[in-house]
Amino acid sequence: MIGGNALLATGTFLAILAGTLVGVTVVSLPSGTVMICGGLILCAALGYISSLFIPEAPAKAPDIRLNFNPVTETWNILRYTMTHERAVVRSILGIAWFYFMGGMFMAQFPNFTEETLGANQHVLALFLVIFSVGIGIGGLLNNRLLRGRVEAVYVPLAVLGITLFSFDLIWASDGRILPGALITLGEFAAVPANWRILFDIMMIAVCGGLFVVPLNAIVQQFTPEDHRARVLAGSAIVDAFFIVASSAVSAVLIMKGWSVTDLFFVFAVANAFVALYICRLLPDYLLKSMLQGVFKLLYKVEVRGLENFEKAGPRAVIVGNHVSLLDPPLLAAFLPGKPMFAVNSFVAEWVWVKPFLKLVDAFPLDPTNPFSLKALIRKVQEDKHVVIFPEGRLTETGALMKVYDGPGMIADKADAIVLPVRLDGVQHTSFARLKGKVPLRKFPKITITILEPRKFRIDEGLKGRNRRAAAGRQLYNLMEEMMFLTGDREQTLYEAMLRARYINGDDAVIAEDIQRKPMKFKKLIQGSLVLGRKFAALTGKG
Repeated sequence: MIGGNALLATGTFLAILAGTLVGVTVVSLPSGTVMICGGLILCAALGYISSLFIPEAPAKAPDIRLNFNPVTETWNILRYTMTHERAVVRSILGIAWFYFMGGMFMAQFPNFTEETLGANQHVLALFLVIFSVGIGIGGLLNNRLLRGRVEAVYVPLAVLGITLFSFDLIWASDGRILPGALITLGEFAAVPANWRILFDIMMIAVCGGLFVVPLNAIVQQFTPEDHRARVLAGSAIVDAFFIVASSAVSAVLIMKGWSVTDLFFVFAVANAFVALYICRLLPDYLLKSMLQGVFKLLYKVEVRGLENFEKAGPRAVIVGNHVSLLDPPLLAAFLPGKPMFAVNSFVAEWVWVKPFLKLVDAFPLDPTNPFSLKALIRKVQEDKHVVIFPEGRLTETGALMKVYDGPGMIADKADAIVLPVRLDGVQHTSFARLKGKVPLRKFPKITITILEPRKFRIDEGLKGRNRRAAAGRQLYNLMEEMMFLTGDREQTLYEAMLRARYINGDDAVIAEDIQRKPMKFKKLIQGSLVLGRKFAALTGKG
C-alpha cells in the first residue's frame, strides 16, 4: 500500500509538472489559448478511454443509493468522513495541509523566480522539475524505509524538515539585488549560493513526499471497505478546500503588498505550529525516527526478517538474547509499531532506566508475584506485542545464559505466538558486560534478525509446574536454535579463523604449540599458509 501510494503521488506531481511546462510554453504561442483548450479536451478523452481498461472490482456496498444532488451529497460525504475514526480524520487533515503548503509553493514559484531572484522562465522550469521530482523521491523513500508497513514513523520528522528548509529557503534568497534583465539558467547555476536554494526546494519536496504518502496509506488501511471510496472522495474534497484557502490567503497577502518571501515566512511559521502539534500528537514516532537515524549512523544497524514480524499477527511474545544495555532501545527503535516491554520491577527503579520507561510502553513485572504475571498475560491476550528477555540479565559470556520458564509460560497461557529476535554485534560495544572476554569497538555493525514465528505445542494433559517446565524447555530449544540459525553456517574452518582474527586482532592468543608456548592469530595463520602450500603439493583434490 505504501509503494502504491508513493507511485501515485509521484505520477500526480509529474503530471502536474508536465501540464505546467506545456501550458507555460504553449500559452505564449499564436492561438495558444485554443491549443490549450484542445489539449484539455484531448486529455479528458484519453482519461476516459484509459478508465475503460481498469480491471473490474465487485462493489463493496452494492445497496448504496446514489444522490445526484452534488451539494447535499458532498455535505453527506464530508460529514461521514470527519466523524470517522480519529486516526483517519487526522490523516485527512494532514494530507490537506500538505496540499495547502504544496499548492502555495507551486503557485508562487513564478513570482519567486522573477521578482525575488530576477531569473527567467527556464529557472522557473528547473524549480518545478526539482519540486515534482523531490515529491516523488520522498514518496518512494517511504517504501524503502517502511518496507511496505503502514506507519507514521517519519511523519513528525518530515513536517519538521519542511519547516526548517522553508526558513532556510527564505534566508538563502534574502537580500538579492535584481539585475536589469532576467538572468538565464546558466547564469543562475554559475552562482554557488543559488545551489543552496535548489537544495532547499528539493528537500522541502522530499520531506513533503515523506509526509503525505503514509497518511494516504493510513486513510486507506483504517477505513472499512464499504466506505473507503467515499472517505477518499471526502478527503479529496477537503484537499480542494485547503488548496482554495491557500490560494486565497496568498492572493490577499500579495494584494496587500507582501513580498513572496514574506508569504513563505508566514506559511513556514504556520507549518511550524502544525509540526509542534504533530510532534505532540506522535512523540513516540518522532523519537523512534530519531533513534533509528542515530543508530544507523553510529552502528550501521541492519534489520533482517521484517516479513516474519508481520506473520506473527497481533498477539505475540517477542523473545531476544540479552547482550547489552542497548538491546531495549534498539528493539524499541526498529521493531514495527509500539511493542510493550516487560521490565523487572526492581530494574525499573534504577535511575538511569526510568527515562527509557517514560518513552516506551513499559510493564513493570515482579517475577515473585503471580498476580503480576497474570496481569502481563492479560496484556498479551489484548493482542499486544510484548518484548521479554528470557535470560533475565545481561550475558556474561557472550552466549546464552540460563533461560527462565516465565516467558514460555506467558506465551502458553495467553495462546500467543513466540517471535525470536537475535541481536548481534552489540556484544562488541561498551554497553555490554564482556570487557576482557570479547574485543570492544567504538561503533561495531549491529544486526537485528527476526526469525520465523513459532507456536508452542504442549501436551494438553500437562498441568501446573510440569506444563510450565515443558513451555520452558521449548523456549530454551527455540533460543538455542535461534543462535544457531543466525550464525554463519556456510563458512569454512579457515574462514571462521580469519573472522575471529578480525574480531580479536592479530596479537590475541588463540592456541599453544607443541612446546606449550602461546600462539597468536598472526603466527597461526602464517604457519597454516606455509603448511597449506606443502600439503597442496603432496595431495590432490578430493
